[in-house]
Amino acid sequence: MIERLVDNDHANHGSSLPSSRSSAPAPPGRGRKTSVSPQAIAEAALQEFRENGYGETRMATIATRAGVGKGTLYLHFTDKEALFRAAVEQALTPLLARMNAAAGDTRIGVEERLRQVLRLQIRTMQDERLGALARLIIGESRRFPELARFWGERVVLPALAVVSGVIQEGMAANVFAPADPHLAARLCVAPMLLSLLWGEVFAPAGLPPLDTEALMVRHLHWIHCGLVRSADAATPAVTPLFSEKTPADKGASA
Repeated sequence: MIERLVDNDHANHGSSLPSSRSSAPAPPGRGRKTSVSPQAIAEAALQEFRENGYGETRMATIATRAGVGKGTLYLHFTDKEALFRAAVEQALTPLLARMNAAAGDTRIGVEERLRQVLRLQIRTMQDERLGALARLIIGESRRFPELARFWGERVVLPALAVVSGVIQEGMAANVFAPADPHLAARLCVAPMLLSLLWGEVFAPAGLPPLDTEALMVRHLHWIHCGLVRSADAATPAVTPLFSEKTPADKGASA
């Protein structure tokens, strides 16, 4: 069900994620390009980081994938960390912009705005290209804590700020029940982080894979029940966040 919801959101608003097709690097062996943009170099670097990890990626291999000389990389980026930062920001800035746009769309109610923001975050976790970046950070954070700090400051905290801002607005409008908006925002995104951790640590160790879509459907239902007030504004509502039931819901009600 959640897949259909995010597909509908994709159809209505267009993709928030940059396409890897638009700037695919030239395969090695085709010679160096006379002019390559920093954006194309960052795209090539992103693919190298995904495939080889941060620690094992070399500037020389990025240059080869981008089809430029190694010296050209240093004309645009001082070192590998600067290139990694540029690649991350290039990949995720459009998503953060869409999240802010959805959160600030006053043409729709605050509850629907929260749904849309969370759908965008779900799409990010389902996207193989960007999900791989988050897994890279988890896997290499001990060796390269500066990368985790950068990811937290430029990705995690801004995303949480968007969610908590919508929650605060909903509480001010008496749509959401009183709560700590910052804690509530972290609860909203917690299953996304769990899915990354599960895929990075537990599933490779042989544990059963996590059904992220089913997890998010159930979690968003609980978030709705905990936040949204009932008609008399005295207690949180218990209306499902989504109108259709999951297979688990149907089995429980049988």
